[in-house]
Amino acid sequence: MKESIFDINIDYSNDPFYAELWFLSLIALLLLFILVLLICAGRRSRKRKKAKEALKKALRESTEYQRQNKSPNEMGESGVSEKSA
Repeated sequence: MKESIFDINIDYSNDPFYAELWFLSLIALLLLFILVLLICAGRRSRKRKKAKEALKKALRESTEYQRQNKSPNEMGESGVSEKSA
């Protein structure tokens, strides 16, 4: 019978994969991508907020203008003129 010799020595001199340059570059690229997405989302949110504020301001000004230029005798509750032409 032939004797089997197993070499079970493990070489720990190599760094693990997470210390390799390619892996660190991949993680940096992923984090950069997430950062860009967050910045873009913040800009869109800011634009949407400004648009809502502008719409509210326009509606408020429109309502004030209608109140100033509306006399109770000329307009009914429905906003349609009651005078016949």
